This record gives sequence, structure tokens and C-alpha cells, in this order.
Amino acid sequence: MAKSEQRPNSVQTDWARRATSVAEDFSAAPLAQSPHVDRLSVAGRLGALLVPWTFVLVFGGLYVGLLLPRVWQGHLLTTCIGVLVAFTLAVSVVAAVSFSRDVLTGRWP
Repeated sequence: MAKSEQRPNSVQTDWARRATSVAEDFSAAPLAQSPHVDRLSVAGRLGALLVPWTFVLVFGGLYVGLLLPRVWQGHLLTTCIGVLVAFTLAVSVVAAVSFSRDVLTGRWP
């Protein structure tokens, strides 16, 4: 494209204008400061906290009860699967901690 055929930089397409206006609608303020968000009650927060931690506890119990004894037997395939499941459990714990922190600090309604 020749230099004379190029569009000037100040010209924005409709898509770019819409993307900019949508991005401006979302502020960086936490949800706790937003006036239009309903806050959770204590029971709602407790329920929101119980969901990920119940999953982690059940998943961890199944891992310890069913898979870990097989891993200790030393078969290579079982050991690889056990490591993969342990990694998944660790990621779930990190996600539960992060979500719990958001609920307790009010960044999640």
C-alpha cells in the first residue's frame, strides 16, 4: 500500500470506537464499591465458601483413600497418574484460597 493510500492514524473504525466505549464502562474499582451490586448475606458468603472447599476436601479424600495407596506400590503408570492428580488437587486448593480471599474481602458479591 502506497503512503498516499494509507488511512491516517486518527481515523477509527466503528469496531474500535465500540471497543473503547465498552472498555471505559468497566472500571477498575472493586465490586464492593459499586453501588449497583447487591451484597451477599452471611449465609450466602458461607455457602459461597463451602462450595470450593467441599470439592477440595472430597477430591483430597478420594485421592488419599483410593489413589495414594496404589501410587506407593511403585508402578510407573500409577505414579504418573498420581502426580497428575496431585497437581490438579494443588491447583484446586490455590483456586479455593483465591476465591475465599475474594469473598471475605468483598471483591465478590
